[in-house]
Amino acid sequence: MNNSILYFLDSIFIGIGATLTFDLWVLFLKYTFKITPLDGLCIT
Repeated sequence: MNNSILYFLDSIFIGIGATLTFDLWVLFLKYTFKITPLDGLCIT
């Protein structure tokens, strides 16, 4: 495969992984410590 295609796919997977990690962390804080997330940052 071409290196530019691999760089493009890597950036997509890193973005998806970061988004999922952030959203799961916010859900953990929300249900464990009853902390409400800031509006507009992530899922509520």
